[in-house]
Amino acid sequence: MYEKVKPILTAKGPQLPLRQNALSALRIGVLVTASASNASGSFKSLPLAIATAPDSLLCSPEFLSKIDERTACVMLELVDILLSFVPPEQLHLGEPESAITRHSPLFVYLAHVLTHSSWRTRKLACDTVRALASTRFAPTPLFLLPALWSVHLSSNNPNSVPPEVLGAAFQTTFTVAIQSVPTHLALLTLALHHSALQVKSNVSRATGPHKGWVKAIRALFSPLRSSTASNSGEQQQQPPSSQQQQPNETQGQQTSSLLPAELAAALVNQLLSPEFVGSTQEATRQASTLAIASVVAAQEVDDGTLTHVTDRLCELLDFAPFANLTQKDIAIYYTPEGQLCDFSDGQQEYIPQVAESKNVRRDKSDKRLYGSSNDEEWERQIRDEIARKKAASSSSTSAASSSSSGSGKGSKGASATTTSGKAAGGKGGAAGAVKKEDAKAREERERREARLTLEHQVRERVSTDMHRLRMAISIIADLSRHTDYRAAYACVWRLVPRVLPFLRHTLTAAEITEVVHHLSEWTLQHRCGWWLATAVAVLVTRLAGTLEKREEVTRGELGDTLLNVLKHLMSTVKLAGALDASSVVLAQPLLREALTNPASFTLQELALALVEHHQRVGPPYPRTELIADLVFLSRTSPRLQERAERALLSLAEGLEHAGQESSLLDGLLVPESRTRSACLHALINVPYLTSFGVEQESSMSVLSARLWQARYDTNAENTYLADELWSARKQRFQPQGFLDHLLPLLGHDEREIRQIIAAAIAGGVKETLAMAEQQAVPSQSPPGGVSDACVLSPPSSNDANLFRQTTLERLFELYTSMVPVAPVVPAAARARATAVEIPLEDLHPSTRNGVALALGAFASVIAAEQVERVFEFLLHRGALADVDEAVRAEMRQAGVALVAAHGAQHMDTLMPMFEQYLAQVAPPASAKEVELVKESVVVLLGALANHLDKSNLDHIITVLEMLLDSVMATSSDVVRHAIADSLVPLASILKSNNDEAKRLVDLTLVHLADETLTDKERRGIAFGLAGLVKGLRCYKTMKVDQVLEEMIDNKASGAARFGALLGFEALCVKMGKLFMPYVVMNKTLTQLLRCFGDTNTLVQQAAHETAKAIMGQLGNQDVKLMVKSVLQVLDDKSWRTKAASVELLGAMAFCAPRQLSSCLPDIVPHLLQVLSDSHNKVQEAARSALRSIGSVVRNPEIQAHITTIFKALDNPSTYTHEALEKLLHTNFVHVIDAPSLALMVPILERGLKDRKTATKKIAAQIVGNMATLADHKVGGCNSNTILSLSLSLSLARDCNTEMHTSLGRIWNHTLRA
Repeated sequence: MYEKVKPILTAKGPQLPLRQNALSALRIGVLVTASASNASGSFKSLPLAIATAPDSLLCSPEFLSKIDERTACVMLELVDILLSFVPPEQLHLGEPESAITRHSPLFVYLAHVLTHSSWRTRKLACDTVRALASTRFAPTPLFLLPALWSVHLSSNNPNSVPPEVLGAAFQTTFTVAIQSVPTHLALLTLALHHSALQVKSNVSRATGPHKGWVKAIRALFSPLRSSTASNSGEQQQQPPSSQQQQPNETQGQQTSSLLPAELAAALVNQLLSPEFVGSTQEATRQASTLAIASVVAAQEVDDGTLTHVTDRLCELLDFAPFANLTQKDIAIYYTPEGQLCDFSDGQQEYIPQVAESKNVRRDKSDKRLYGSSNDEEWERQIRDEIARKKAASSSSTSAASSSSSGSGKGSKGASATTTSGKAAGGKGGAAGAVKKEDAKAREERERREARLTLEHQVRERVSTDMHRLRMAISIIADLSRHTDYRAAYACVWRLVPRVLPFLRHTLTAAEITEVVHHLSEWTLQHRCGWWLATAVAVLVTRLAGTLEKREEVTRGELGDTLLNVLKHLMSTVKLAGALDASSVVLAQPLLREALTNPASFTLQELALALVEHHQRVGPPYPRTELIADLVFLSRTSPRLQERAERALLSLAEGLEHAGQESSLLDGLLVPESRTRSACLHALINVPYLTSFGVEQESSMSVLSARLWQARYDTNAENTYLADELWSARKQRFQPQGFLDHLLPLLGHDEREIRQIIAAAIAGGVKETLAMAEQQAVPSQSPPGGVSDACVLSPPSSNDANLFRQTTLERLFELYTSMVPVAPVVPAAARARATAVEIPLEDLHPSTRNGVALALGAFASVIAAEQVERVFEFLLHRGALADVDEAVRAEMRQAGVALVAAHGAQHMDTLMPMFEQYLAQVAPPASAKEVELVKESVVVLLGALANHLDKSNLDHIITVLEMLLDSVMATSSDVVRHAIADSLVPLASILKSNNDEAKRLVDLTLVHLADETLTDKERRGIAFGLAGLVKGLRCYKTMKVDQVLEEMIDNKASGAARFGALLGFEALCVKMGKLFMPYVVMNKTLTQLLRCFGDTNTLVQQAAHETAKAIMGQLGNQDVKLMVKSVLQVLDDKSWRTKAASVELLGAMAFCAPRQLSSCLPDIVPHLLQVLSDSHNKVQEAARSALRSIGSVVRNPEIQAHITTIFKALDNPSTYTHEALEKLLHTNFVHVIDAPSLALMVPILERGLKDRKTATKKIAAQIVGNMATLADHKVGGCNSNTILSLSLSLSLARDCNTEMHTSLGRIWNHTLRA
């Protein structure tokens, strides 16, 4: 019967009476089946065919599209009857949301009828559903929800049902209250947030959960909630007004959770599933994120729901997949599917190429696409292949016709056969060529398909990652719109660190910018307003890409915006109190940019003030990050250093968990001693550092390694602080893991830190040996307790020796692994460039330098049997022939330290080793390396000679002669200094043999004047003379001074004058201040002035170098005598003498800081007077002297304008105002040293005496700005200068305000000093 009725009801155009008759027959059949218990045949299968069959009439689009009001009413009656025949398992009730696509045809029909165009039909359907929900489907009142979702909301383009009608249909499903948790609660939540149910005029962006969803939840859960309250014994009396909450109350803050915490967590977990929030349908994804926001907004912040969502967001915001993406992966992602990505390494943009270019019309104006040589070649190959195929087909056709025509024609046919055979042979060859071409084309096609497959896999991987990111972006956007600031405070501090890395990635920066704006508005808008929240978001997004571009931030519009934002934040903090932790975390990139920008003192001061106002904020406060910024600030800003250190102490007190002290531990590796001290003070204030001891560790931790390193700091105060903290923690040294932490630090950029690490490594070995020695002495435990020794047993003697041996071998391995390797050059290239030396790329000189320092510190703890092993490493494994001269010098010093510690015990072994190496003849391939090693071996031999028997003068004299020969042969100043130092103790032994000592001294003096020697040899022998004179103390007794003076007076020999000056220079360097009385009291100064104007260029250069050496060793009294003598000569009429004295005054710039500060006030005015001398040579000498003074300026702000300052000094009438304007706009941060002040004072004094009022005011303001930064520690220069400027200020007119302000600053600074 059903098979006959169904075609009539689903036909396209049947007459209405015919359809009504068929419907009546179907109704009668169902009623008969329902009333007859013994029905059989077609009647028995009729209900199941209608209710459960996949092709049921109730699911037929043809039937549903033509259903009228009467038909709908009849079918509703039939549905009610048919539900009694269908087994419950075939209705798919109680299944999870993953089975929402499986529905009974009865439910599908009800879902359609609920949205019927007739109001009466919808009302009847609604009554039917409510009746079913309260009777048959009472355990599962949401039984119709999956069918409604599938029919109306499951596709990207939902049907055109009005939102009011569709909303009423869904509302029908939850009008009956439930007694237990419904199965399809997540689907109900999702449906009520779907865009198809939202009336456009009622869409609101107000904070709070979705009003319709809240109403549905309250309707469903009111009995359950009251039952739970009664069972738990809660008897709370509510006022009548609170029992009926108005709908508009849902738009505000929730006073209590709408759902139980467990149910809310489960609901959120379902909404976060890939089926909902990760759906391919945009409407479903939007509904999911909006539903999540509603659930979070309806719950209390601390009930765990928001925490669960935040955990999921942190998982989605995983930057690791994006960090590994290459530029080619990004280009592939942007290339459409089916095209090859044309992207080469180093290319910034890619060219899409179609995989199959048939029937593709290209734009000829686009040269990137049409003009590609690869595309043209590919098209040419396609055309050639088509032409070959056509030729092959035509050839085979002609060959077949020729063979058939010649088969019945005698001799003529025979000849034709012969001819056709030849042709066939030629065509066969062509066919073979075509097959070969086909194989090539097929191979090319396979390669392209394989490449397309690989690119498809890359595109899918990147698309998956981007999909996850967009899921997180949507969730955060809806959370920020529908939850209040309390939720932001609870989760933003966790999201911001996850979001910021995406801003620095080219693929994600544009999309993640929206998230930053949402987070900023969510967190800051209620406190700071929309403008400030938006400005903070803009700065965070832009600073992520400009952290290295300081000038753009400082001078550009971005820097002005940052300054204004920090000012408004400061105003907000002063008015309304400190910001919450999430707001500070969000603004932390701004604070970092300001704190670490040494070019702007205003930014640094504002950011530091904000940090000081938030020192007591709770645990989410980014203390670790801000501590790192404050460490940088204390290093770079002397004016804010003290405040930064106090802030460090306060922040350290709030650290609560192990590992948060990492920034303080990193601060122990900075070169500034005061900053290291501040970090140690802060570590002492960290509460948890003294709550546990290292005895609980099986190996040394990073914290223990850093504290051990700090115990060997070069500053005594830092060493004391580290010892105090080590004792407070009850530390015990652990060899395990010790080297893993400290050996990598030997490659630090700063030598002082490498030196500390080297001493710490040697100290660790020494401590291990000491602990092993103490193990033999039994220690008694205190009564009633257990000693520390029982917790971790100290190492045995064998363990200590093994640790010492392991440390030495690992140092050797570290050095070997960092030695630069020469690049591999082909033989042909070597033949073409035999004379060209290929440079090595040395990337790790600091690490090898650190190894050398460690070997030097290791000398005191090395075992006797390891001494030869170390020298074998130095001599034969390239350590003393390192490509870096500084490394060679440190290795040489390490060898000298080893000789000093173990030379006496190993004299019989080391002396033959050194002499044998010096006697060997190096092969040409390694001649350079061997010579470098020999230079160092000579120094080692000289150090070893100190352990010789003093009575064995012959051996000592031999060593002295060998050292003198070596110092002449070397071209390295470092080696010359080292050999000179080695000569001193040996020469002191030779005092007992005056004849030999005088012979060696006379020999060196003769060599100094020898015309045949090269400049390199003469310079070396000068250092040899200095070493002998210092050891013998014979400058006067052996008349060395007279010989040198005679050589300078020798006008006939430029070599003698040059050698004498080199001797004076070497004596100044090696003898130091002991040699200065001979320079000041003798006629050496007059001779030096004469050499400045010598006609020999080498003599002039030597005079300048000698003057620098002399000035570097002058004391206070010597400087006064020197300046007095030179100034007297400055008035000489001879321009040559005057120019020489000016050059000598310029050389005084290389005096020690204290001596320089005392002489500059007298030198600079005279140099300025000489600038107007009539002779050009004198003027040029004065300019050169001023440049020499400017070269030792340490203040970076003055150094930046040194050219303008020189112009103002040379031409004051033209450039004074320009120099003052530049100095006015300079932000002085660093201490103004004596050279800076000496150059600026003449300009300031001229500005204060200028006729223009504007120039006077500028000069007065500059004086006030600099007053607090003048370095009063360098002597009386600055005090006198301050008094001079004060007098000039008091005489200035028309600038009273600036004058009083500057005078106040000057006298306050003077009193403090």
